[in-house]
Amino acid sequence: AESKYEEKSLFTIEPIGGYLSSGFTEIKTPGTPKRREGYVVGANVLYGRGNWQLETGLQYAERGMLVNNLGSYNYEYTVKYLEVPAMLRWSFVNRQSWSLFSEAGLVLATVQDAKLQATGPYSESADVKDNFNSLDTRMALSFGGTWKYTKNIAAVMMVNYQSSISPMNKGNNWNGQDAYNDGYAVTVGGQFGI
Repeated sequence: AESKYEEKSLFTIEPIGGYLSSGFTEIKTPGTPKRREGYVVGANVLYGRGNWQLETGLQYAERGMLVNNLGSYNYEYTVKYLEVPAMLRWSFVNRQSWSLFSEAGLVLATVQDAKLQATGPYSESADVKDNFNSLDTRMALSFGGTWKYTKNIAAVMMVNYQSSISPMNKGNNWNGQDAYNDGYAVTVGGQFGI
């Protein structure tokens, strides 16, 4: 008798969503830089069977940074990206009803919106999209697991780390300092073979 877990589809859709903690690295400021909480939602497309799969997809992420105690103001950068992963996934434990995987590759991200909110004696918001390069290329690493209900339906959870490999800002901002995106995400979702 054929197991319900044996031969899965060649293509898998993986809708995901979750929590994101991000910041900008390499920025020197007299204020207190802090990570900013955000979110990521989207869907991955996996190609392949067995222990190796190629991954791409489209995700929407809200990243940024907080700078507190800069004079009498606190500042919050909110940068929204469309992100396309180009990853290789390796299932190093692949059991009948569950698996563990790691993945590595690149993420190509385009800025959709960027705002700076200043809070202090006077509060104001500014559009700072022009301060950011339109493309942010990041290296990415992930670790996760799947829990299989059938050969083509599973739940998935993963932890992802991303870091820019080139400056994400235009050089005339932040007193000529280069800034790099740095972020961790915890996501959950499902897998559906097609």
